[in-house]
Amino acid sequence: MAGGLPGWGTLRPEGASAWKSPGTEKVYFIAIRFRAENLGPETGVWVSDSLSADREVLMSLDEAALRATTWPNASIVDTSFGPTMTGVKEARTCLGP
Repeated sequence: MAGGLPGWGTLRPEGASAWKSPGTEKVYFIAIRFRAENLGPETGVWVSDSLSADREVLMSLDEAALRATTWPNASIVDTSFGPTMTGVKEARTCLGP
């Protein structure tokens, strides 16, 4: 993420939080607040099977996540995933204002 994307400049994470979906072993919602040289603060949410670097799955869940990274759109991979599902708001709430 810190490498940035064309038109955005370097992305700088400013905070992150994760929320584990209850009743599952491997579904984590990760909210990251970041800035870019050409953009004010943004918060994106991703879904992953792990909080460690050796994860197998990392997908974008909302528009900010899709714009900030090249990780796959979760709703295309699995239609049950999307920006309004349980876990997105919870991860953002854990991150705070």
